[in-house]
Amino acid sequence: MNFLTHLAPGRKLEEVRFLKRYKRFLVDVQRRDGSLLTVHNPNTGSMKSCLKEGVRAVISLIPDHSPEKGPRLPGTLELLHGGKGWIGVNTMRTNSIVAAALNTSISLPLAARDARELLSASALQRLEPLEQASGGMGPLSEPVLDGLSIRPDLYWKGWLIEVKNVTQLEDDWIQFPDAVSKRAAHHMKELGSLCRQGFSCAVVFALSRPEG
Repeated sequence: MNFLTHLAPGRKLEEVRFLKRYKRFLVDVQRRDGSLLTVHNPNTGSMKSCLKEGVRAVISLIPDHSPEKGPRLPGTLELLHGGKGWIGVNTMRTNSIVAAALNTSISLPLAARDARELLSASALQRLEPLEQASGGMGPLSEPVLDGLSIRPDLYWKGWLIEVKNVTQLEDDWIQFPDAVSKRAAHHMKELGSLCRQGFSCAVVFALSRPEG
């Protein structure tokens, strides 16, 4: 759980008990003092193999939270315990985890055709200083690539990378996806089209539970 302190800087982590999920983005949890709290759930999937009433969970809390001055909810669901270990259910953290892995342990070959060829002049002007600032090594997140027909999760050394957070467990197999998503299907179709044009594209499946 220590890695979360780097992914959620400035937030307090608290272990709680998961109670229920509703309206997709809301989760009720019970704190150690018995009080109930509603927090944000960023995961749009079904999470059907993760959600069990009463399991241990970890939330990150916004310091000095005030609904009038900031987010309506005081915190975010980060982890659920699946019995054998923690499951990373906050899909907003996955890109940062994969980006860190690209800088340390994941190896990709040289890009066959750099995606910069696809970018608008304004996007290129913003991309180049960022590449220089990171020494050309750090993965760059999607806003820089607004000249593309899709918005990949990461850009890294010429590669367009789509990141998928994988949490579904069925019959001892980790599976993806756990829900139908037209948006995700469109992304994969467009990424395949770019790949056929010779650009270097990759899909990284981040296995976010210990059974993986």
